[in-house]
Amino acid sequence: MLTINDKGNLVLLSRNNNMVWSRSSLKQAQKPLVQLLDNGNLVLRDKEDVNSENYLWQSLGN
Repeated sequence: MLTINDKGNLVLLSRNNNMVWSRSSLKQAQKPLVQLLDNGNLVLRDKEDVNSENYLWQSLGN
């Protein structure tokens, strides 16, 4: 399961809720939001950020 933990990090959990993968960002999001964009880029951003393209993490380019 792909989720956001209480620190705003993107986390992939196994069926047993063991962490398989995680990605933290330098900046913590107040209201973390994960979006899959039309170009296939999976992004983590802060919903409160006025700049919707200010990604804390992105799958493409990393």
